[in-house]
Amino acid sequence: NSVALRLCASLVDLDSASALCELGYSLLNAYFMTIQSAEKSMKAFLSWHGMPDAKLKELGHNRKLLVSECIKLDHGFKDFIGLIEDLDFDQNWRYNPVQVQKSHLAKSFDVSLQLCAQASFSIRKSS
Repeated sequence: NSVALRLCASLVDLDSASALCELGYSLLNAYFMTIQSAEKSMKAFLSWHGMPDAKLKELGHNRKLLVSECIKLDHGFKDFIGLIEDLDFDQNWRYNPVQVQKSHLAKSFDVSLQLCAQASFSIRKSS
């Protein structure tokens, strides 16, 4: 099922971010993986609640819109609004590489892990 796959992929992305750091790769690459994890967790939750793949694709990588859609279904996501905004320190970071600080990566990792936990909890709660 696509929900389970998205949640598993979210955790794999966090593992990948951790491995990239341990192996000495760019923090930007690890940061990218944490952002991917956050998006996949929210998309898993929205998919569980019946959002069509076409709508998920339309939302794309816009984390603010994704979390807003999640809040409409479960207010447990409301605390993530400010956290998601903090992660978007440079909207064009993929195309205009910036220097990612270790503290920023750690925060992104924590937020992504919390999002995965919230999505999993909310799915279990509603099943």
